[in-house]
Amino acid sequence: MGIVLTGLFFGVLARVVLPYLRKLKEATDAGKPLKVEARYVITAFFSLVASMVAAVLILPNMPALTGSPLIIFALAFSTGWACTDMVNQVIST
Repeated sequence: MGIVLTGLFFGVLARVVLPYLRKLKEATDAGKPLKVEARYVITAFFSLVASMVAAVLILPNMPALTGSPLIIFALAFSTGWACTDMVNQVIST
């Protein structure tokens, strides 16, 4: 379960940090300061909670979890990424 939680955390973190870094680069190129907005932290929190719920409900029933640790990490990472993307879509609309 440790590999799953690690994969979820890094999936959520990657999905939140990568767009922020892109906006930070655009802001520094334009000469404007960019502060950490609360919505990034809120998105990360709700995404982590949603992906943990998904992991608890879905991942134990998957036969791939008895395989390679790399496959388990990849499944958890993609679950974290997808949950964050869904939360981002809900928040933006």
